[in-house]
Amino acid sequence: MNGTLESKVAIVTGGASGMGLATVERFLNEGASVVIGDLNADNGRDAVETFSAAGYADCVRFTTTDVSVE
Repeated sequence: MNGTLESKVAIVTGGASGMGLATVERFLNEGASVVIGDLNADNGRDAVETFSAAGYADCVRFTTTDVSVE
C-alpha cells in the first residue's frame, strides 16, 4: 500500500464480485475507505468479512444497491 488514496472514500457499484471486487481491493490497498454497492447481498457480506479479516474492518462497508433504471 502506498497510500495514494488516503483519506478518500470510494463507492463501487457492482463491487461484490468480478472486476468490481478487484477494484475494491485495489482501492483498499491504496488507502481508501470503500462502500461496496451490489444487488447480491450474500457476496457483499462475504466481501466485507474477507476484507475485515485482512485488516480493513474500519474501511469497508456494504449496502444492497440497485442502479438499474426501470
